[in-house]
Amino acid sequence: MKKNLFLAGVLIIGLVSCKKQDNTEETQNSTEFVNEHTAQKSLDWTGEYKGVLPCADCEGIEITITLNPDETFYVKQEYLTENNNVAVESNGYFSWDKTGFIVTIEGSEEFRRSFKVVENALIYLDNGRSEVKGKTAELYRLTKQ
Repeated sequence: MKKNLFLAGVLIIGLVSCKKQDNTEETQNSTEFVNEHTAQKSLDWTGEYKGVLPCADCEGIEITITLNPDETFYVKQEYLTENNNVAVESNGYFSWDKTGFIVTIEGSEEFRRSFKVVENALIYLDNGRSEVKGKTAELYRLTKQ
C-alpha cells in the first residue's frame, strides 16, 4: 500500500513538473510572438500623417510628417497665429526604439520628436516619451492620409 502511494506521489509530481515546463515554453513562445509583431514589422507605417498639435503661445501647430521606407522623414510645422503663420520644415532620419513601436525623428538640432506608431496614426509623445493622457489626448494624434 505504501509502495502504491509512493508511486502515485511520484507520478503526480512528474505530471505537475511537466505541466510547469510546458507553460514556460508556451510563455517563451508567446513572448517571441509579441516581439515579432511590432508596429515596425506589422503595420503599414510609411506615408503621410497630419494633425494640429496644441500650442501654448499660438492657436496650434499644423504638422505634416512623411515617413519613408528608407527611414528618412520630411516634416512641416506651421505655427498658427493671429497675425501670420510661421512654417518650419525639416528632414532627416528617424529611428525605431527597441520595442518596435516608437519612432524618433531627428532633423536640425532644434527638432527632435518621438511618436508611438499605431494603426493609421502617430501619437505624439512628451519629452519623457509618454503619451498625453486625459481629455486632450486625441489632440496629440496625427492621422495617416
